[in-house]
Amino acid sequence: MRNVKVDFSKTLGEIKAVNGVGNGPLTGRFTRDRRKEFSDAGIPYSRLHDTESQMGSGEFVNIHCIFKNFDADVNDPASYNFAATDIYIQAILDAGTKVFYRLGETIENREKILRSHTFAPKDPYKWAQICEHIIRHYNEGWADGFHMGIEYWEIWNEPEGAPTTTPNWGGTEKEFFELYRITANHLKKCFPNIKVGGYASTGFYDVNSLDSHSIAPGAEAKQTTTVIGIKESFPVSYMYRFFEYITAEETYAPIDFFSWHFYGTKPERCRFEIELSEELLKYFGLSHIESILNEWNWMQCWAPQEGKIRKSMLGAAFVSAMHTTMQKSILSKSMYYDAEPGRIGFCGLFNEYDSSILEKPYYSFVAFNKLRALGTEAYTDEDSDGIYTVAATDGTDAALMLTAYENETEAVEIEVSGLSGKYEVKVSLLDEEHSLDQIFAFSAEGVINFSLSAKKSSVTLVEIKKK
Repeated sequence: MRNVKVDFSKTLGEIKAVNGVGNGPLTGRFTRDRRKEFSDAGIPYSRLHDTESQMGSGEFVNIHCIFKNFDADVNDPASYNFAATDIYIQAILDAGTKVFYRLGETIENREKILRSHTFAPKDPYKWAQICEHIIRHYNEGWADGFHMGIEYWEIWNEPEGAPTTTPNWGGTEKEFFELYRITANHLKKCFPNIKVGGYASTGFYDVNSLDSHSIAPGAEAKQTTTVIGIKESFPVSYMYRFFEYITAEETYAPIDFFSWHFYGTKPERCRFEIELSEELLKYFGLSHIESILNEWNWMQCWAPQEGKIRKSMLGAAFVSAMHTTMQKSILSKSMYYDAEPGRIGFCGLFNEYDSSILEKPYYSFVAFNKLRALGTEAYTDEDSDGIYTVAATDGTDAALMLTAYENETEAVEIEVSGLSGKYEVKVSLLDEEHSLDQIFAFSAEGVINFSLSAKKSSVTLVEIKKK
């Protein structure tokens, strides 16, 4: 028997937007439309990267899709191709979701044979001006544009590695650092109120322990007495050099958020990497900026069958365990990769052949949104041994989400305190046989005690409404 205690009189801050996704609901060159499903799941943010692949289908989001001729006049509206991206973004906003716009290019996985658009721009200053005009189009009405108020603008994606090894960046390290510096300074000068950042790092996957490595050889931490475990090797040393570059006086560049990625099977490993991101930012005096995990999913290897796992109940339990883990961290936001209907392999929310069919992980997003709608996190006991719990309240009603990810079936005793008055309690289950279906309900008053069976790979949602 396991014991889970929840105290709704102890609040811990807001339920954060860690249930964002990659890409939007209108896709397949507008043949698939899942706006209602996005809205029902309360998706807070959609990150535009790898949109309508391959390479944006020549029409969507990427710089080369919007500004097709780099030699054209950067100030002439006729030089820009906004039409398809306008429709794509409007569908995201229609669903009640905000846009997180990646300025750059989609991954070119065929780069060993042919690299087309992920080279360093031949004129980084002009590239920054192109980005400026894209922002003006969506936020200031330029070129028959809009006033969408898009706040987050990310510079590039996963540039780490030598030019011959990364499918995301064909330039040198120095060229990317300079592109970031030039673009970030230009955009913040033009638009002081937007948030500019990056660089969508591949993450911390080569760091093995907190004790075996330091941020930099012989370096002393600037903002913390803890020397963290960042190994001086690819790609983590790239992070060190990037932050060293943009925080140096002579090469200073503004940064409002640090974005990075995680692919794995262990939420505990993700928690460890979140702690690394926190210590990295402390080290460079950037604790005030946001740490945003804007690509993540279940991954063990690159085997084709992993796409089926991401759509399975195991994938759904992983999603809920990750939502819980990220909520209890310093992350401000996260985006699951990917929610574009029809995205083969990585979209766990919708069936790849018929996007009207909802897969099990979709319901994990629905469950977490029930908490986010309440607004404020409440105290729960520590997660352990494959059980993950998170709770929320709006001061009147409350909810608890309990995820059994890798543990075997066993009974869990729930104790809920910190509520006054009479309540109706509804318990819903997400597992192989249920898709957040109600399995029982009861009335209660004062301290609430009940038990349930937490099967392996299951998510239980407990909703508590005041009478």
